Amino acid sequence: HRYRDAVSAAWVDETRLVVYVQITDDYFGNATLTFAFRDDLVLLRSVRYAEDFLWDYQGDLVAYKDKR
Repeated sequence: HRYRDAVSAAWVDETRLVVYVQITDDYFGNATLTFAFRDDLVLLRSVRYAEDFLWDYQGDLVAYKDKR
């Protein structure tokens, strides 16, 4: 689905980027995505506050750089 939204992002320190998404459509909700970078690793924590949608934007993810 596509929703009208407003998005902002800010580095909160040298290793963390926080992205805030606010849905301003027929439904209302928001999601906060926090990216933490360390060496060859990135961590993502996504928290959503919404009516009964944005379920795909809830949870944690860990990714490692491929060293091939």
